Amino acid sequence: MSKKDDEILFKEFSHKGVTITRYDFESMPCPMFAKELGDDVMQKIAKEAYEYLIGIGWEDSQVTKYLGARKQRVSEFDATETIEMDAIEADFYQFIEKAAIENGMRYYEDIKEK
Repeated sequence: MSKKDDEILFKEFSHKGVTITRYDFESMPCPMFAKELGDDVMQKIAKEAYEYLIGIGWEDSQVTKYLGARKQRVSEFDATETIEMDAIEADFYQFIEKAAIENGMRYYEDIKEK
């Protein structure tokens, strides 16, 4: 993979504690073709995922605390915090996938070969 490909895949798009990269979608169990969407759409997906999380009852402070910890060591969290983090991460992945589909991202398996 070239340096340019890495830059595209790992570029971060953030909105109030929700941070996504194209790699998040490309590495899903059922991979999605994230590289076909522009930066503006990726930013919109991050915003919509945040709004979905808030809409189902997560608080802004929880989104920031737990999703921000995705890149940090979470060993200092107690058992209750770890359970909350696992729950919000499950919702996070569900909602970034939902937002991606609504914004035109396709699964590789759905792309027809010509």
